[in-house]
Amino acid sequence: MRIYLLRHGEIDTQERMVGQTDLPLTDLGREQYHAIARYLQTENLDIVYHSPLRRCSESARIIGQYCNITSQAESLLTEINLGVWDGMKKSKIQQLYNKDFAERAQNWAHFKPPTGESFTDLQRRAWKGFEQCIRYQHHNPIAIVSHAGVNRTLLAQIQEIPLADIFSIKQDYGCMNILDIDIGRRIEVVEVNRCVDG
Repeated sequence: MRIYLLRHGEIDTQERMVGQTDLPLTDLGREQYHAIARYLQTENLDIVYHSPLRRCSESARIIGQYCNITSQAESLLTEINLGVWDGMKKSKIQQLYNKDFAERAQNWAHFKPPTGESFTDLQRRAWKGFEQCIRYQHHNPIAIVSHAGVNRTLLAQIQEIPLADIFSIKQDYGCMNILDIDIGRRIEVVEVNRCVDG
């Protein structure tokens, strides 16, 4: 079975830290997903799963319209919870939480912003969501529209990349990661961070 693990289209962060802040796609983000949807039209998809955040649900809806398939939200695929930092400008966080902000860059796996999650927490949660999506799928490809943080933790787990190196996994807006699952449920990463031209 083939899985298209996608990052949502472009959003306008305005230099804010965006985890679970619920932002819409930009016009370019929508264009990116029209291109992806045209590409996926020939892939005979069964379903598109997505994070419930607007940037993913909107991206998934575009795929659903082109491919004439259902889209279904999976809450476990929501982006990392950045706690009190979520939606704040990076410059403001550095001003108010300078020591913590520096510590996070030294400890990607385990650091938690106040009231937020670590990438270890996210990986555990996201993997459960991923397993939910693939549990009853056996033949036709599926698409999963999620976030950079979620996708990086999933790809890190599959490829046995330490979370300390999570940002070595590139995830551009509107990118496509291609995974294959064999009959023994082993997962192979075929391609990472592929961008589809319009």
